[in-house]
This record gives sequence, C-alpha cells and structure tokens, in this order.
Amino acid sequence: MSIHPKYAAAIFEGRKTVELRRRPFPDSVRIVVVYATAPLGSILGTVEVTAVRRLSPVTAWRGYGHRAAIEIDAFNEYFAGVEQASVIELRNSVQFAVPVRLADLRADLRAPMSWRYLSVRDVELLSRITRR
Repeated sequence: MSIHPKYAAAIFEGRKTVELRRRPFPDSVRIVVVYATAPLGSILGTVEVTAVRRLSPVTAWRGYGHRAAIEIDAFNEYFAGVEQASVIELRNSVQFAVPVRLADLRADLRAPMSWRYLSVRDVELLSRITRR
C-alpha cells in the first residue's frame, strides 16, 4: 500500500491506527506492506489489518479521525466529492531495520497508486531481505 512518508511514520510510531482510502479496500487483506512514497520510495515494514469499514466521510471522521493522524482540512480535501470512505483499522506494525527498495525485489516492480497484491514470490523475497 502506498502511503505518504509522514503518515507511514505515524503508523510505525503508533499515532496512526487507521488508514483512510477513497476507494474500496478488500475485506480479505490481513497484512499490508507499507510503501512510503517519494521522496523515500521504499518499503518500510508491515502492519496488520483488523477490520475494514465503508462509511460516509462524515461518519468516518467522527468515528476515526482522532486515530488517522490527519488534520480536518486535509481530510476534507482528500474526501471532497466522495460518498464513501474505506476505514482500514491497523495494529501490530513492524518497521524493517532498513527500508527495502522495490528494485531489490524485482526490477519491474512499480509502486501502486493506492494498493496492490504482492505475489507469493515477492513476499518470500521481502521476508528473506528483511531477515539479513
């Protein structure tokens, strides 16, 4: 999942326990690999997904805004014109000792705009790299 660096840092610091998305997020995902966008451009670690909720942006803010590490103005700008927000509840983040570049996994691996599934091979390789 692509996340702006300041929000990714907040996840690993424990200040951000929900991720908010404009598009639906699958209920079946249980582990998210956190990719920090530019200027970092690296995988920073993983976080567990405990629940996914689809709510109106107003309801999402009222119920989860205090857990999202985002200011109300940025929240309103992000959700402008959207009828439904995905609220992804997070716990048990694990930050890697050293960030992993996508090219370290595969030369052709590109950062997703929002999120994407990783292949079993990519996950196994990421696991080997982060155990070094």
